[in-house]
Amino acid sequence: MVNAVIALQTQIKAKHPTTGKPITIVGVDTSTPEPRLIVVHRGPKGIYAEAVDHAEEVPE
Repeated sequence: MVNAVIALQTQIKAKHPTTGKPITIVGVDTSTPEPRLIVVHRGPKGIYAEAVDHAEEVPE
């Protein structure tokens, strides 16, 4: 069985493409023909993960 998610060694701080809120990119989902970014962000319901197509990196 091949793992379809590649975890990043270094997490990347970014902005959510729709909301502009802070997110952290933690991996890449390769289970679809177009790879998607796995992000973790904090919302009103707590911390949760989501897959997005792109994000804007926030310089440190």
